[in-house]
Amino acid sequence: MQDVIAYIDAARTTGRKQGLENTLRLMEKLHIMPSVPVVHIAGTNGKGSTCAMLAFILESAGLRTGLYTSPFLQTYAERFRIGGRLATEEEIQEAGVRLMAAAEALRGEGVFPTPFELGTALACLLFEDTACQVWILETGMGGTFDATTAVPATLCGITPIGMDHRQYLGTSLQEIAGHKAGIMRPNVPCIAALMAEAAAQVLARHAQETGAPLRMPPGSLSEVRTGRTGTDAVISAREQYALHIPLAGSHQAENALLAVSLAEELRAQGVCIPKSAIEAGIARVRWPGRLEWCGNVLIDGAHNPPALEALGRYLQTLSQPPVLVAAVMADKDLEAVSDALGRLSDRIVCVPLHSPRALSPDVLADMLQRRGVTAFCAQDLPSGLQLAREKAGEGDIVCTGSLYLAGEVRTALGLEPV
Repeated sequence: MQDVIAYIDAARTTGRKQGLENTLRLMEKLHIMPSVPVVHIAGTNGKGSTCAMLAFILESAGLRTGLYTSPFLQTYAERFRIGGRLATEEEIQEAGVRLMAAAEALRGEGVFPTPFELGTALACLLFEDTACQVWILETGMGGTFDATTAVPATLCGITPIGMDHRQYLGTSLQEIAGHKAGIMRPNVPCIAALMAEAAAQVLARHAQETGAPLRMPPGSLSEVRTGRTGTDAVISAREQYALHIPLAGSHQAENALLAVSLAEELRAQGVCIPKSAIEAGIARVRWPGRLEWCGNVLIDGAHNPPALEALGRYLQTLSQPPVLVAAVMADKDLEAVSDALGRLSDRIVCVPLHSPRALSPDVLADMLQRRGVTAFCAQDLPSGLQLAREKAGEGDIVCTGSLYLAGEVRTALGLEPV
């Protein structure tokens, strides 16, 4: 499997993005054409949680799902979940050999796929090889030119849209929403979460121009209660459900509403999903690195202002302000992210990450100090966690700012990939 991963990583320097062309050529070369329902989900935050909830629902209905998400936290195999488990090394190796052969043939024709395009094609091969009955694909970034959009979907979902990836998607909410709306297809139903009016107007206009039936919002929520380890809510979509969601944060009720509505739409399309499977699936859902507690350490991959604001709402339920361990990627909106981090705590330990995209902890600490935060720098994550424990005493520690940090913290705390 490692040679497959190395080949995909090497495409960071050789890949040349050409809209959807590279992925379409890969799919053609590999004879990929799904004959089962494909659910495609875009948005700014909540994509992964919504995808996971839908997968658990479908598996509770006895269906084998193929779930493709990104990025991974601890191991590359996390990007490919088959029937609720990670793809095995043998499965990735077998499909990867065919992928590499196809990619090399395309290179000879002047086509140079990127890592995400190769990963998307690999997901499709894995799902075909293992006879998955429903595919769930999470966009990597945007929608219009995201590699996942090359895979023909039978149902689309869009989570709330906020400001992120501005250097790629645009500097306004309308521009970003336009990219997310690009997953819509003629005559393919699209269900969108409740979101800011500016983004909703863009989605509605694009749906009309595309000929995609759009339902927005998917239903309503009531009696939302969130605690340390889960959330309860009454969801009213086509049917009503009183659900327990084993994921903390009131925003998970919004994600559950979209996931339930997507399941109901699949049922309308002929997929057998009883109401009991929806309730059981939501009750079983697990999604690591999102408001995940390990003792007194809370791990959350919030990496943009909307996600950090959601984290802040949850932290208000704690008995006292936590000490933060933080790291961020240098290509984020650093001023906005620093503002958001500074509102979460006045004591923040900045740590490095094993990523060339990571912002130096010294730079982050300086930005936080200019906002009145007492910021510390650690030379590595273990010493950062130890410093945070000393500062927190018996209190809580929150690790946030990046999904990459969430993965490294899980490994440091001895948590296994799931």
